[in-house]
Amino acid sequence: MAKKKSKPEKGSYREVIGEIDLLDFAREHYSRYGRSVLEDRAFPDFRDGMNPVNRRTLWSAYSLGIRSNSKFVKSARIVGDVLGRYHPHSDQAAYGAMVKMTNVNGVVSNIPIGLFEGEGNWGSLSNSAAAAMRYTEARLSKFSDEVLFNKFYMPVVRMIPNFDSSTVEPLILPALLPLVLLNGRFGIAPGATTNIPKLEPDGVFDVLRAAFKGEELTPKFLAKTLRLTSTFGGAEDESKENMRSESRREIFTSVRGSTNIVSPYEYDEKKRTMVFDGFAVDSIPPVIAKLIEIKAVQTARDISDVKDRFGRLEVQFKRLDEDQIDTAIGKVLKILSSRENVVLNFTVRTVNDLEQSDASMRPMTLIEVFTKWVKWRLALEVKACKYWVKEDDKEIRRIELLKQAVLMLDFIVGLLKNKKLTQTDVYQVYAKKAKIEIEEAKYVLNRPIISLRNLEVIELDAKIRELRQHRSELVKRGKNPSKFALSQLKHLRTLVYSPN
Repeated sequence: MAKKKSKPEKGSYREVIGEIDLLDFAREHYSRYGRSVLEDRAFPDFRDGMNPVNRRTLWSAYSLGIRSNSKFVKSARIVGDVLGRYHPHSDQAAYGAMVKMTNVNGVVSNIPIGLFEGEGNWGSLSNSAAAAMRYTEARLSKFSDEVLFNKFYMPVVRMIPNFDSSTVEPLILPALLPLVLLNGRFGIAPGATTNIPKLEPDGVFDVLRAAFKGEELTPKFLAKTLRLTSTFGGAEDESKENMRSESRREIFTSVRGSTNIVSPYEYDEKKRTMVFDGFAVDSIPPVIAKLIEIKAVQTARDISDVKDRFGRLEVQFKRLDEDQIDTAIGKVLKILSSRENVVLNFTVRTVNDLEQSDASMRPMTLIEVFTKWVKWRLALEVKACKYWVKEDDKEIRRIELLKQAVLMLDFIVGLLKNKKLTQTDVYQVYAKKAKIEIEEAKYVLNRPIISLRNLEVIELDAKIRELRQHRSELVKRGKNPSKFALSQLKHLRTLVYSPN
């Protein structure tokens, strides 16, 4: 038993000793630690697909102005800002998260859709370790600029204090796509794990189109439409055995399931060869050792070239009849396939009474994820439209005040020349004459007279008409957010396939 010290009794130097059960003590504190790891480190929020370190690394780059059209900067510059302002933990945690989100166009793909664009040694299939942060350079990708930090939606992002309340950070980012399903995510914490699959983008867009049209999402529809994939191009085994298996069906009906992932290949019937792409170079020798044990295989060799983006493997078969070839191909694919086990656990981040971030784990089926994400996305659209409608209203009012001032310019000049009036009197007299609020009068009268003189009523009227037209479009967009979100998908799809 562990002993717990209590406060000394009043008027006495003697301490009262209490007893607690060591097992209860350990259970309580380990549980608290486990929840902390799960909620604040390991699992992503289903809305923007980020856990805190990912979100903070991206936000740091954004707040530093390191956008897709900026110059590349040293990764250490971003990591230092992350540690100093948002995530006071290990530099390896921040840099490790950054590496996993970074792609080098045409050279390295650390993630299906790159959120950072990098220069330098960001790792390779033959050596996954990136160079130290002082050697690599990065900037946000075009995808991040338009999908995670879109200017239309950023003003309505919920901001919360950082760890020392010296600045603020976003609770979640306004992601315009369910990034957690496009890039996937693996996370592990005491007593819990998540393994969110990477889904082929075309299937995700098909599901989103159906959802925005108001169609019902069923397990059958998702199973038919969605395909799991891997970072380096492997795709689901399309055989009837796998596609109709109970374990695969569970992926779309529950929060767990599994399916076979097969490496991409090309089969040349004349040469009797299968050429596989997408291998880590150091994984090829043990695979070859297994392949040559198949009697129908004549040779298996590494045909990778130093210029190849990924490792390549060629398998040549002996002269066999068609049935034997099919059987041999099946055996090869069995070796060159893997089992993808799906565990669908997410977090949902909220704000507590102290304006700090709270997160809770939510197991959700794919149908629930798509449904709730679409609901959140449409609410985001409505919220942003309302914000910009108000901004247009403010701008229209400002221009109307300026137009009125131009028409009353002589009165304003005479008012300003009257030295008998105090500044407060001037504001009050003009407000009464123009029939406007005192603050509005201050807005007009605090401007240089020359700026009012240079304004043209015709130009101001044109600007008001333009703003009212824009406001009308925003109102329509906010009343039917599904229609706009649906039309936006075509552009977003191009960003997925050209993220940089």
